[in-house]
Amino acid sequence: MEQLRNVDHEKFIPLVRSIADVKLLQHKLSETVKESFTLDAIRNPGRPVVGTQAEVKRRAEICLKWFRVMRADMGYSTERALDFLAAALRTELDGGKWEPPVQVTAWGPDALKPKE
Repeated sequence: MEQLRNVDHEKFIPLVRSIADVKLLQHKLSETVKESFTLDAIRNPGRPVVGTQAEVKRRAEICLKWFRVMRADMGYSTERALDFLAAALRTELDGGKWEPPVQVTAWGPDALKPKE
């Protein structure tokens, strides 16, 4: 998503271990935002979903906010934090308040779903 170039990724570099993690963060961020628009279109057929630059940036900022919380505040691994981005974003887009699991020793598809 071209619009993600306007998101300030540099402040997140201290939260990753390597260049590979930076690339993984960029890829996962792009995919998570793109999938959120796809889900919106499925949920609201007949109502156009427009991924304006402002909305793409807003969604990316939500993801990055939660990535920072999970990595810096909660000590999640990069991979674990990235796994929970879609649930965090979807919960906020739906008007809920997402809270990362405090202790997750193993997680599967059910742990990654937003709470309804």
